[in-house]
Amino acid sequence: MLHGGYVGPNMPALPQTGRASMLLASAISLEIPWWKIITRSWEQDLANQMAWAFSQSVAGILSNTYRVPFDNITSSHSEEDEDGFEIDFNDNLIADSEADEDFTSPSIQDMMQENLSGIYEHARLSDELEVTLRMSPVSAELQSMLIIPALTRSIVKETPRLKHAFLRDLLAKIEHQPSGWDAFRIGQRHFYELDDQTRDPITNTSSISLIAQTQVFCREAFSVRDRKTGELLQGDGAIRIVPHLVRFEMVVRVGGSEPGLGSWIITDWDDLLEGNVWYT
Repeated sequence: MLHGGYVGPNMPALPQTGRASMLLASAISLEIPWWKIITRSWEQDLANQMAWAFSQSVAGILSNTYRVPFDNITSSHSEEDEDGFEIDFNDNLIADSEADEDFTSPSIQDMMQENLSGIYEHARLSDELEVTLRMSPVSAELQSMLIIPALTRSIVKETPRLKHAFLRDLLAKIEHQPSGWDAFRIGQRHFYELDDQTRDPITNTSSISLIAQTQVFCREAFSVRDRKTGELLQGDGAIRIVPHLVRFEMVVRVGGSEPGLGSWIITDWDDLLEGNVWYT
């Protein structure tokens, strides 16, 4: 999924021209100023924001799973502080926090799509194991953007017959067309008809989905030890630069009486859900 052209399982990667078109269409949908589109500075801005969101989500999982106050395991540090970490977690913190009646933690459901957050609902390891994770994003790179007109994850959930409308049904219509122009016209009509089916009848607002993949490089140290014997069971606690592929999704509402940008949520990372794809 890494090289910028991933669409979905068993689907061909987008060519370079297709990826460039998706980036441009996505930037316009995100209401990025033209000068940032021309200089492409918006891509790094977005990647940096997504790297921060990734680290906050990891901290949120640890906080919720181990019942440790979020602020106890997160901190802000300057780029000059090479020894600092945004996340500094050791489950020895648990004994001091589980009795804390003022325990607070952000809801990971607000950060992550439910299929991904559900993996971590019962992720707490045995109390006989000591878990340590220290992590800070150090750089990020936007790998790809995919724009899906007239469809969202919630629309497909409510109307399952539309699951294949974005790609499989479209490809079936244009497969035997004699020219690229004929295929374009048929594709255009296909999405107009799809928009008519999914447009909000009350607000006359259309919805589109934006899907972004960002490579986040983190400075990390991770280990799992047997609490009684001290035996190292996983990781070694050494600090390394570790890449993570993180997939985000946003719904944008267009036209009508209620247009506007939604919020980015994380739908997958490191291919745990093979992209968590809903449209192929």
